[in-house]
Amino acid sequence: MLPKHFRSRHKRPFTWKEWWAKPWNPASAWIALGLVVGSNAINTLVLRRDLADFTRKADAKIALLREVLEKVQRGEEVDVEHILGTGREESESEWKEV
Repeated sequence: MLPKHFRSRHKRPFTWKEWWAKPWNPASAWIALGLVVGSNAINTLVLRRDLADFTRKADAKIALLREVLEKVQRGEEVDVEHILGTGREESESEWKEV
């Protein structure tokens, strides 16, 4: 049961020509432009966040490498494989990302 104002007055659906013959809404272009600009803005924000995350991870890994190199150059005993995570799948995949 549909209320009367939701019921179609036409028994058959519009044909393509009838639909195309309707007057064009001038706001349609602005709506389409707004959708495109909004979508691009969202994509830009996501890319900016991803780049910041990647940069943060890369800086952390570079700092870790720098620390290990300084210890090795000073002649300290360093378990490089343990610090860098060699042999662990999780750690190696993190290094591959960076």
